[in-house]
Order: sequence, then structure tokens, then C-alpha cells
Amino acid sequence: MNNANPLDDTQIGRITQALAITTYTATPDYIHNKALRTLAKLGITTTALGIISYANLQDDNPDNDPQAIIGRLEAELAADDETLSPTETYLHLLGICLAVWALGTIDAALTQKLTKLLRRMGVRKPHTVLGAIAGGLVYVTSKSEK
Repeated sequence: MNNANPLDDTQIGRITQALAITTYTATPDYIHNKALRTLAKLGITTTALGIISYANLQDDNPDNDPQAIIGRLEAELAADDETLSPTETYLHLLGICLAVWALGTIDAALTQKLTKLLRRMGVRKPHTVLGAIAGGLVYVTSKSEK
């Protein structure tokens, strides 16, 4: 099976992804100001991507080097000679935006319901619990792809 996600090619990359998801999800329990929480999430994402990229650069696997990834991407784009019209391009972009919006809405509603349920069960930091579960799932699934 070909691993399509080069971000999980190293152990440190998998751990970093899991920790980033955990901390990203848990931020509402610790940072109550929405603007500061957004900055913290941006910092978490940037830091995680930096660590994962650095770990992949240190890896001896030539398949996940940036030049190799770019080369594969360019070859795939060159092989795909179907050119979309501007209308088709914007319709695809609109579809992607709608999908992201729908998934975000579903995620927010599900998270709200789960946090209410966890609070009723006596959990004081429900986002932290959800983050730990999500981080564990990210690690396990990235490990199983190897």
C-alpha cells in the first residue's frame, strides 16, 4: 500500500500530529478569549508543520524529500492533460468551499453536543478529553498506514 501522507513518515512526525490535534482541540478549555484562541491555534498549526517538515528533511527516505514530492506532483499534473474551463474551475472551487463549510458546521455541532454530554457526566475539561481521543486516533491511524 502506497502511503499518500508524507507527513507521517517519521515517528516524531506522527507524535507531533497527534499532539497538535490534542492541543488544538483542547484550547477552548484553557483560552477563553476567541482572538487569543485563534492565535494559539495558528501557532500550534505552524509549529507542528515546522517540526514535521524538519523531521522529514532529516529522514533518509528519499521519497519524502520536498524535491521528490514536488517532482511527483509535477509529473501527476503533466500526465493529467484535462484542462478545466474557468467556469468548471470556479464550480470545483465552490464545491470544495461548500464541503469545507459543511464539515466545519457538522464538526462544531458534534463537538458542542459531545462537550455538553461530557459536562453532564462531570467532566470539567471536555475539549481536553475530546482532544486526547482525537490525538490518539490520529496517531493510531497514521501508525497503521505504515
